[in-house]
Amino acid sequence: MLIVHHGLFWKDVFPITKALHKRIKLLLNNNINLYAAHLPLDIDERFGNNIELSKKLGLTNLLRFGKDNGVKIGFAGFLEQEKSKDELKKLCQERLGEIKQECLFGKEGIKRIGIISGKGTLSKGFLADVSNRIDCLITGEFSYSDWVYAKDLGLNMLSFGHYSTEEHGLKGLMRFIEQSLEMKCEFIELNYPL
Repeated sequence: MLIVHHGLFWKDVFPITKALHKRIKLLLNNNINLYAAHLPLDIDERFGNNIELSKKLGLTNLLRFGKDNGVKIGFAGFLEQEKSKDELKKLCQERLGEIKQECLFGKEGIKRIGIISGKGTLSKGFLADVSNRIDCLITGEFSYSDWVYAKDLGLNMLSFGHYSTEEHGLKGLMRFIEQSLEMKCEFIELNYPL
């Protein structure tokens, strides 16, 4: 069985041709079950992407954060001590890896962090909503327009790559399965740069 974060099908219905056909044929020919859990692996409070990233940064007083279609998918919490922008970048690089994008237009003293893995900048409305509730948004990726909105709103944002922020939930789920079901699991590292 293969457990993944991003599945093969989304909202739209489309023909199973070309690349999608190749992927499905590979699974069927090798009798491999596929289970995809996108939002559940982002929001799970035990081992989801966002809670695992929060733990890595040592955030405290965690609360649900960042609505998408009425569901709060991220977490916000507090650093043990306020950090300058440079101190936060150093801490994040030590614990989360290479910073892929940054826009640091918010205040210098950073204490409250919001985390949403993947593409966590859902809309200009979302950015406007969070800009007065957190000091920095940590996510996987953001677009040019997100950068512009962050500048206009005076918000700090750091991104660490879509892939690298969404592997933590799978690793957490893997530990859960190994401990609770006593099944052997293996994480397949793909090393995607984005």
